[in-house]
Amino acid sequence: MPSPLETTFSLLSSKKSTDASDLLTAALDVPVGAIQSLAVRSLLRKHQLPAQLLVIRKWPQLEPKSQEIVFEEKHTIRETVRHCLERDEGELRKLALEIAVSISDFTQIPLILDLMENCKGKQLSQLTHAHRMLTDQFYDALMKQEQETDGLTLSTESITYQLKTVIQKIAAAVHKLENFEEPELILESLLILGQPTHADVKELLSNPGKDLMKMLEQILLNSKHQGVMQFILDGMNCRNPNYRIIDAIRIRKDPEFINYLLAEFPDKLNAIQSDNFQQIQSIRWLISPEEELPLILPAHHFALIRLLMGVRLPVDQQVEIQKWLIHNSAPDVRLAATEVLTTLDQRLRRKSGQRKSGVRGSAGSGLGDQPIALSGRFIQFRKAGQSDRQRHA
Repeated sequence: MPSPLETTFSLLSSKKSTDASDLLTAALDVPVGAIQSLAVRSLLRKHQLPAQLLVIRKWPQLEPKSQEIVFEEKHTIRETVRHCLERDEGELRKLALEIAVSISDFTQIPLILDLMENCKGKQLSQLTHAHRMLTDQFYDALMKQEQETDGLTLSTESITYQLKTVIQKIAAAVHKLENFEEPELILESLLILGQPTHADVKELLSNPGKDLMKMLEQILLNSKHQGVMQFILDGMNCRNPNYRIIDAIRIRKDPEFINYLLAEFPDKLNAIQSDNFQQIQSIRWLISPEEELPLILPAHHFALIRLLMGVRLPVDQQVEIQKWLIHNSAPDVRLAATEVLTTLDQRLRRKSGQRKSGVRGSAGSGLGDQPIALSGRFIQFRKAGQSDRQRHA
């Protein structure tokens, strides 16, 4: 049952008189949270431009609880926020950007991109910040949806539709990056929100111009955004991945990427992933294992073993890494590494015997040419490693 205060504000919001509007306006300045919150909700639900503009102008003075009401009514105020972005170049646009970020209104991203083409100075700085924040929020929302949603709901359909619209807009902006002062930001946002399988993204990767290709390579090699690093891993689940994606795995040696690669490396590679990872015959950060391996979290040691099983590193390098794991890891990891090392040793002995007997293998053959098949005992180790990784998450 509504409280007397709620009933009063409901009555005020239904009235069209000047006195009722004046009372609601005055209530915005009352420092009592409940009164201000009810005033905000009442003004927004009037669905009148002047009333909603008043809430926007008062945004910096609103209590946190009242700002939460704006979030709850985001669908109500969305068009007024858009109105401020389009028609004002001063304080109202600045406040509208703050509100768009605060309520995570991803539908404003296409408009913000349009405005970024024609703005400079302080306004461009504000728009750029809003674009960056909304991109990060959108990525987080997509990850949350992927982890929590079971089946299609109204919310997931809405986000999916918004994503399609945003990706199309960003992809269109990529084709005219010369109009933007920070073109790398636009391209990076496409990799953060897009998938290698999206049509617009596939077109970009398949035939980029020289300048765009250079920019794309720099982002894949240097961006520490989780979305870009996940894009690289997702690319390995596609047939004939772009060579820039494979290069990123081979070349990158920053701790952020190494730990993300190991944390998200599949427990078991599918056929496509296996074929793609088999193309990798060197990984820069594993060239000097004594320097890099101590920096890896113990929870990722199992993933390191799985990575080594998936790629085609030289056998002496594999042996060195497995020996390091045997001497520096937990008991269950040591057992798994010992089994891998035993398999490598057997292959080494067979190859040595072939050389002595004059038997020659096929061109390019070597111990790293085929994935190592381990016994069912390693499956138990792998599951234990997965549980350990979850504990460290």
